[in-house]
Amino acid sequence: MRPGRGRTGLLGMASLAQLHKHVAEGHGGWTLAQILPGYDSSGPLTVENFPHLHVDQPLDAALRHMAQAKLNVLPVVSRTNLRNLRGVVSLNGILRAYGVTDTEEVVPEPAHPVTRHTSAFLPGLIAATLGALLLVGFLNYYYRAERAARADRYYKAGNDLVLHDRNQEAVEQFRNALSVTRDNQDYRLAWASRW
Repeated sequence: MRPGRGRTGLLGMASLAQLHKHVAEGHGGWTLAQILPGYDSSGPLTVENFPHLHVDQPLDAALRHMAQAKLNVLPVVSRTNLRNLRGVVSLNGILRAYGVTDTEEVVPEPAHPVTRHTSAFLPGLIAATLGALLLVGFLNYYYRAERAARADRYYKAGNDLVLHDRNQEAVEQFRNALSVTRDNQDYRLAWASRW
């Protein structure tokens, strides 16, 4: 593509929804330059008139840019020359990278405006993230509670062994209690008094 005199490179990006819209409005004969939003062959490409990514940006930045642009595919361009196309990144590719889906199928872009698709995806992603955080918090709480209960069982077993003058075995139980949770002063004192 030629964006001006003698220069070659990327002109911009048109979505399938845009193409369908222009054909439906009777503008099937228009050139791509007439369809591209903010197209100016002599002007610079910016984030406002040309949503894009760079190779060194993380996947979460790609998701944010897709949400802002209301697109599910973005071009990846050079930092020094935005007209130098390095590749493309798609929503399906990001989901595969995060392990959300393992299918290689390409989901066609919907005929309705992409804003509905993207606006429905973002709350779902936020809800899934919050759900995962709640699950991690619950598992952490459960794990800590289970460790405390196990340490308490060792401590009680050690006290029972002390009552039966089985000090060596009691020391072992107190040591087990300390190995499970080191922040309990009672366990530490019981172990030290029998050692």
